[in-house]
Amino acid sequence: MAVASGTGGIDAQLATYFADFADRMPELRKQFAEDGYIEIPDFAPAEVKERLLVEVDEMLEKHSRRRHLEVKSTGNSPRYYEAVGRNTIVENAEVIPYVYQSPLLKDFLAQLTGETEIVPVPWEPEEIVITRMTQAGDSHGWHWDDY
Repeated sequence: MAVASGTGGIDAQLATYFADFADRMPELRKQFAEDGYIEIPDFAPAEVKERLLVEVDEMLEKHSRRRHLEVKSTGNSPRYYEAVGRNTIVENAEVIPYVYQSPLLKDFLAQLTGETEIVPVPWEPEEIVITRMTQAGDSHGWHWDDY
């Protein structure tokens, strides 16, 4: 499949895709309220997902940096992986930041969760991060995200 560059057509594809959940929304919202999560295996239309995956692969190939550290605040849990940080992604990718900031996605998530507003990650360096574990012993360590 040829993957188009730029962000053209993404909004229409997302709108159509999210509209397909309308009939299931009450059931999904109930599940989220009871379980605290919802599993949606294909969380984007096929073409948008393909475009995201192409950019993720490009970001990892061209811009990833190896991390090897231990985090004291979580009992020295290890972090051994490759990563691409937020600024590099925003400066070098189109589709990833576009989808992340999509009002359509935020509205869909608000419907799923029953929240009136979806708040982006408030600490800019953690807004968008790509990580990959490729070596034996790689780990992202136990931790919690508590923004």
